[in-house]
Amino acid sequence: MRVDDIRLDVGVDGVHTELSGAVSMEKLDTEGLRIWFRAPSDLALHELDASPFLPGLLATAMWWGEDLEIDGPVSARLYEMVDQAMACYLNLYPHLHRIRVTAPTHVLTAGPHATACLFSRGVDSWYSVLTSLDRPNPGEAQVSHLVYVPSIDFMYGPENLDRSLDDTRRAAADIGCELVVLESNLRRFTERFQPWDVTFGGGLAGMALHLGEAFSHIRLAASFPLGAPTSFGSHPALDPLFSTERTQIVHSGATATRLDKVRYVAQVPVALGNLKVCYTEDTAHNCGTCGKCVMTMLELHVAGVRDLTELFDVPLEPPARACAVVQERRARRPPRRGARRARSARRPRQPTVAQCPAPSVPAQRGPSAGFATAPCRDGADAPPCRNLRDARLTRPGLSAERLLHRSARRAARRWCNTRDRRPARPRCPLRTCSGGRRPG
Repeated sequence: MRVDDIRLDVGVDGVHTELSGAVSMEKLDTEGLRIWFRAPSDLALHELDASPFLPGLLATAMWWGEDLEIDGPVSARLYEMVDQAMACYLNLYPHLHRIRVTAPTHVLTAGPHATACLFSRGVDSWYSVLTSLDRPNPGEAQVSHLVYVPSIDFMYGPENLDRSLDDTRRAAADIGCELVVLESNLRRFTERFQPWDVTFGGGLAGMALHLGEAFSHIRLAASFPLGAPTSFGSHPALDPLFSTERTQIVHSGATATRLDKVRYVAQVPVALGNLKVCYTEDTAHNCGTCGKCVMTMLELHVAGVRDLTELFDVPLEPPARACAVVQERRARRPPRRGARRARSARRPRQPTVAQCPAPSVPAQRGPSAGFATAPCRDGADAPPCRNLRDARLTRPGLSAERLLHRSARRAARRWCNTRDRRPARPRCPLRTCSGGRRPG
């Protein structure tokens, strides 16, 4: 993969500055595609720096197994961290390929001490912004700008896209921050080959580096807490590796769980009233039916928020709705191969020749008094039911012989379980002898 003909057009439309480059590949005909990053001229780059292309295209080049060659100067610090970034990607996605990255380097000069945060009005980005306003990290300035990238929200039509932009600008003004609108066609190129989940960490970091001259720190909200088992293109060990000499990419909010973030956001009326978590439906608010909407509604319910009619098109209903969603997901999940239940479900049931009358409970005396017996199709009485499990066996259509066999198997299984719970012989702590047991 090669990126050449890199241009920096200042004031391309009188307002924005655009960094673009032509992408060519050996295994794919890109048809002269140019990837571009566009931002307001007062905040974008003023000198040619091809650093945004490196994190933005690294995962895609590793996906195709093609060496990445950038015909433009990139940050020296960013270039030194490429090997570590590839190691992180290979741990997250073992099917990727290790490649060779070549590009000329230069040392960038430090810019102003300011902080921006990538902002989508979701729970993670709201938490990242609010915590920075309340208690900024040491050595990091308080968030003053919110960066919104509408070109990566594919679910919006033209009408709702304009409405989302207005709502995001209004939310930024309510908390005293300035909104920065950044555009790029990077996702439309990379998502042809792999999901956005793989590349969105490096893609957002590349978009943020286009604003590098204006900010010393740019926050990228964490999607999962530390220690959570995940394979995601944004990771606390990966995102900081895309930093340059003048701009630090901060992976923020990884010390809090999702529920902790929801509880924190629910305490701020401005954030709660402008919450946008749905990314599947073209709606002005949240659809209320997708998995993420239902999960957020349940978390808000746990956090004490009961009125959700203004946030979600379909509000949270009684628990039957949650059960229906779970059952729908389980129905879509493919059955496990070799599972006993899956095999038994495929076996045809033996037809019942004759159905016996409803179970009767005759009066009894002696040691079996108080337990039910059910007549079976061969006229014999079933063994007494001594628990709920036995009671389920005394249903019409079961013969006494089959019930006796089941009772015998259950008794044998119960005896084996009791035998297996006997205390085992003490093992050798050094485990140097045969079988790990003490000699003799």
